[in-house]
Amino acid sequence: MNKFVSIGETHPNIAYMYALGGNTTLALMQIFIKYASSTLTSFQIIIVRSVCLLLFNMACVLPAINKNPYISEPLGSLLSSIAFRDVSIRVALAGTASTIMFYCIGYLPVSTVTTMFNMAPIFIFLIEAVANKV
Repeated sequence: MNKFVSIGETHPNIAYMYALGGNTTLALMQIFIKYASSTLTSFQIIIVRSVCLLLFNMACVLPAINKNPYISEPLGSLLSSIAFRDVSIRVALAGTASTIMFYCIGYLPVSTVTTMFNMAPIFIFLIEAVANKV
């Protein structure tokens, strides 16, 4: 992981390549989900995706955590922190959004679902405007 950061420091335009790689990966994921939805339910796809993401993240993050001498928080204080609560809420909302998206991919064209899913900033603006009564 540190290698990616050091490359970014020496080559500032590499972020465009990272963005291109990330968007390509997301597009491939949606295509594979479309194919998988013919045999698996959306919840089964979520479980497989979650396990794959967990393994990938553990492979990337655990070496960085083990080398970081500043992480000395006991597990109990970490789990009771406000940040953990906020991250838990975000994970629950992201899981719900992914489940709904994967369900829709099974019944609608991928382009339609992707367009609706990428309209999230517009929905965020509308929800905030209604919440603040602007």
